[in-house]
Amino acid sequence: MIGLSWLTSAAAVLFAAAWWRYRRPAIGAATVLFGLHAGYEYLIAIRYLCSGDCNIRVDLLLIWPLLLI
Repeated sequence: MIGLSWLTSAAAVLFAAAWWRYRRPAIGAATVLFGLHAGYEYLIAIRYLCSGDCNIRVDLLLIWPLLLI
């Protein structure tokens, strides 16, 4: 998923557009969460937050269920 981290940014942009249109708090929360996750994925991709092998990432077992909710 490191190579496809731009998908998280695309989801954040889509949620931002939906929030701009509907102004619902849940959509705003999703926008913020996906935006934060996009930043986190970017820092992982440029190897700022991990120095070794970043292909096996257990942290996503915690992050993805939160994003799905």
